[in-house]
Amino acid sequence: MSGNWNNDDVYKLIEMFQAREVLWNTMSESYKDRNKKHDAWMEIASEFNMDKKVIEKKIRSLVGQFNRECKSNKSCAGANESSKWFAFKKLMFLKGKNIPSLTVDGGLQVSFI
Repeated sequence: MSGNWNNDDVYKLIEMFQAREVLWNTMSESYKDRNKKHDAWMEIASEFNMDKKVIEKKIRSLVGQFNRECKSNKSCAGANESSKWFAFKKLMFLKGKNIPSLTVDGGLQVSFI
């Protein structure tokens, strides 16, 4: 697979990301374990036969868009989940979480949803 993502691939990626709480759940005991995070990213990358950095970049992009949808439409504020963006409902598991996102230098930037 190249850098062209169809909706089914994005859904699969989101499901794999969601299943690995170590990558997104700041309340997980393993969240700060870099080795477990690396392994989780590598599992996803292997499934897509892509480089880990490409997968991380795609997830960053999806989470960023989810954050923007929440802020602009107030979609995450209550029961009103009215975003028309195709991946919005798949990412609702992030609602209310402190979402860490990787920065270019490998550090973390936390967004509050």
